[in-house]
Amino acid sequence: MKRRAARITAAILRGAKRPRNLRFAIRTDGRQAPRPVSDERVIEVGDRVVNLQVPGIFTVVARHGAFLELENDRGLRMRVHEVALRRVDGTPVEPKDA
Repeated sequence: MKRRAARITAAILRGAKRPRNLRFAIRTDGRQAPRPVSDERVIEVGDRVVNLQVPGIFTVVARHGAFLELENDRGLRMRVHEVALRRVDGTPVEPKDA
């Protein structure tokens, strides 16, 4: 590390531009986050999902790239990014007061 610092200092004194990534302690490729490990399948049209911003269960009506168009049982429609959704698996829960 000392040799590298000495070479960089000498290059700067000669008028060379300092590389942009020298202020980081780790290499550029080492700073990338690893890919998420998930065994979940992609959310598709017809899946029941939960939106993290709006309460209730929605059904996926259409897909537009990373965005999904949702509709709930009351007719509310919205288009949200797929990262804001979680799939609901299993049978619907029966209400306790019915």
